[in-house]
Amino acid sequence: MSFLNQLKLAVNRLLSPSGFELVRHQKATMERGLRRLPGLGFQFGSIIDIGAASGMWTEMAAPIFPEAKFLMVEALRERQQILARKAHRNPERFAYQICAAGSSRGIVSFYVSEDLD
Repeated sequence: MSFLNQLKLAVNRLLSPSGFELVRHQKATMERGLRRLPGLGFQFGSIIDIGAASGMWTEMAAPIFPEAKFLMVEALRERQQILARKAHRNPERFAYQICAAGSSRGIVSFYVSEDLD
């Protein structure tokens, strides 16, 4: 056993009576942050994914919030087909809308690169 592991065990023995534990720091990610929310008492009936792009965030969040319904909102029409496929798989839970927000009604033009990002 390495010196660091031995040190960690010794420190954890000292901390144990207080309820604390020394653990390796894990890199913060969106998914880890979302996974903490139910344990903190957060429950959501509806979640709106603004700027859904291909819907990857919704796919990642859906199993974490199994009771929630998701609306994927995306401005690029080029993303409509992929969002429609994802929404079609479970229409009771997933919907999408191709639209953009602005100060007035109308049509918006975007420059879209070949990779859509």
